[in-house]
Parts: sequence; C-alpha cells; structure tokens
Amino acid sequence: MAAKDEILGLVRKYMDMLGLDIAPHVKVRNNLGSKNLGTTAWVPGETTSTISIQRSVLSDSATLERVVAHEMAHHATFLENAEELRQIVREKGQLARPHVNAYLMMLRREGGHGDRWQKFVDVINRRMGKDFVTERSDETYAKETETKPYYVLVMEISKGRYGFQIGVNLSSSMKQYVDRVARDYGAKIFKVTDPLWQYGPRIGSGKWATSSDKQNDMLKLFGQPSL
Repeated sequence: MAAKDEILGLVRKYMDMLGLDIAPHVKVRNNLGSKNLGTTAWVPGETTSTISIQRSVLSDSATLERVVAHEMAHHATFLENAEELRQIVREKGQLARPHVNAYLMMLRREGGHGDRWQKFVDVINRRMGKDFVTERSDETYAKETETKPYYVLVMEISKGRYGFQIGVNLSSSMKQYVDRVARDYGAKIFKVTDPLWQYGPRIGSGKWATSSDKQNDMLKLFGQPSL
C-alpha cells in the first residue's frame, strides 16, 4: 500500500505540473519479460488511461519518479486526444465516424513519442531538469538488484549451447513440463532473485532463450544443484 501511495503522490504532482484534472488509473505489475518499467494504455472512448508500473522499480524512488513522469506525459497526451475526438463528434454529429477514423489513423502514424507527447515532456523537463524524461526513460535507470523470487528452467539445447525459460509461479501443467524435460533431456530448475533471467519465454511455452551473452551464465547456473 505504501508503494501505491507513493505512486499516487507522484501522479498528483505531475497532474498539477501539467495542468490536468483527470487522474489515470494506476496498477502495479510484476511482469517478468516486460522491457518497459512503465506503460500507459488508453482505449478510444474511455475518459482516462491506465498507467502500469513494474514492481521492480518501487525500491528506487528516483527511478520510480522518472518512470511515472514519463507515463504522465503519455496520460496527458491521451486526455488531449480524447478531448479532440469529442470535439470531432460534437462538430460532425452523425457524420463523425470517418473523421474519427482518420484522426485515430493519424495518431497511429505519429506513434507514442511524437510531438504531442514531447510537448508535455518539455514542460516536465523545464521543471525537473534536462533529459529527466526522454523517449526511453521508461526502459532505463537503475532497478533494484534483486527482484521477487522466480523460477528459471535451464536445459542444454544442443551440445554446449543452453536455453532457459522463466515463471513466477509453477502451475500443475508447468510442473509436469518441468518433470518431463528434466527426465528426458536433463533440464534443471532453479529459484532465483537475480534479475538477469527475467526476460525470457514462459516455462512450458516450447520456446527457449538462447542469447549468446548469457551462455556462460547459464553454464554456471546449470552446474549448481537444482530444486
């Protein structure tokens, strides 16, 4: 609850800074495999957006604020888009649909970090400092060195080459899969907190992460006792 309160406090700070009167919905996620530390989703027709923050950044207040600020610029953009859509409907009435579709197509062409978003980023950066928010500031900055415990399944895919899969919890079908690949292919499963492994396919998906830069790490992990 304390973490959620901190996020809501930052949301209010940036609402005031950006002159907003509609707050976003806020969710805290623990999505292993997500590249972004925060995301903002808006569905045309909705009155507000939903900001999701990765749990892994909650221990670092500086990172958390930069991520929230980045997402609040998206939220402000979505609110502006929603108002412009309402204006189109008011002006065009029953003939609004093709104009609405054209507007939405324009937004898709512009992408998430276009001039509309940058306008709000400039407001934030004038107050908070140069490059406080950037196009990639929801992907970067220090995350906590450990994360919530999760499972890593490692297997030798071919001679001398390893792959891994991950999972936060092991369902009964996942356990059956682990037992089968351990029995038939010598796979090993580990419970870890190191964030090194958190970007990978789910256990049981049939896909394996085999990136070259993690081969030595997988070899070391594979040499340890499994669960």
